[in-house]
Amino acid sequence: MPAKMLPAGTALILEGGGMRGFYSAGVMDAFIDEGIMFPYIIAVSAGAANVLSYISGQKGRNRIIAQKYVGSHKYFGMRNLVFKKSLFTASEAGFPKINTAFS
Repeated sequence: MPAKMLPAGTALILEGGGMRGFYSAGVMDAFIDEGIMFPYIIAVSAGAANVLSYISGQKGRNRIIAQKYVGSHKYFGMRNLVFKKSLFTASEAGFPKINTAFS
């Protein structure tokens, strides 16, 4: 449980845009450090993917993904589109799992 739930009506709104979202991921890591949780969160695209680590309290998970997986052909590429009918194959890239065990 977060140490500081912000007041009702306060929201965190996150952008999409691929790698640009990793700046926001660093800010969310700071929120985790301080125990800050927003009562309402809106996110699109990369922001939606990044906010999952914040909600689940997994500090540093987005950094691991950026450093280890984003450049991998197993994660994103035309080869995946041709052979797997999807640009993204996160399951094959070996992404760290999101912790879904909430207390």
